[in-house]
Amino acid sequence: MKIEINNNQIKHSTPKAFLVTIPRSNLKFWIPTSLVFNKGYYSICYLPEDMTFYCEEKNGKKITISADSLAKLFSNSKINKEQIKIIHHVPKQIKATKVEIDDDLKR
Repeated sequence: MKIEINNNQIKHSTPKAFLVTIPRSNLKFWIPTSLVFNKGYYSICYLPEDMTFYCEEKNGKKITISADSLAKLFSNSKINKEQIKIIHHVPKQIKATKVEIDDDLKR
């Protein structure tokens, strides 16, 4: 299973792991660098299904969370393409009017 994260969500990096914050929550977790692949402004993180992650809150409380639960936390923050409704505005066409100008105002 994989998740996409914005590179702004990576708060700290070491040669072995990245500290990633979960959007819209106070949780952050460490993930090994071998499971993170940089794609420019975002990164793809692979979450093995049998792996458990140790998340910690801002107050220092540590929580154990499974890969499925972690993926659900990230999927709630992402907007699905089906949810986005694009409306195109087409303005009304304006008809040109004939304008008369005095000859003494022309150059």
